[in-house]
Amino acid sequence: MSPKIDTRLRNTLRRYRENDFDLLLRVDEVDKENEENLAARGIAIRHRLILTPTYAVTCTGQEGLGLLDVPWICRIDEDQRVFTQ
Repeated sequence: MSPKIDTRLRNTLRRYRENDFDLLLRVDEVDKENEENLAARGIAIRHRLILTPTYAVTCTGQEGLGLLDVPWICRIDEDQRVFTQ
């Protein structure tokens, strides 16, 4: 198991490699070089968070699995809707 990703999410990405997923990538730094790297992989950046360096991205399960070996990505989580009352 990789500390970068929850086991359930990893299994879901493996099972549905062709499906699109909204993911949060916690990174060392939000910068142009990292964004170019993601774009070269075909990954669409939806939002950039500077305070807690994170990219909200959309990619296929296969592309998401390919991010596990990227050294500047610290954590991969599923981007889920947040509900308040």
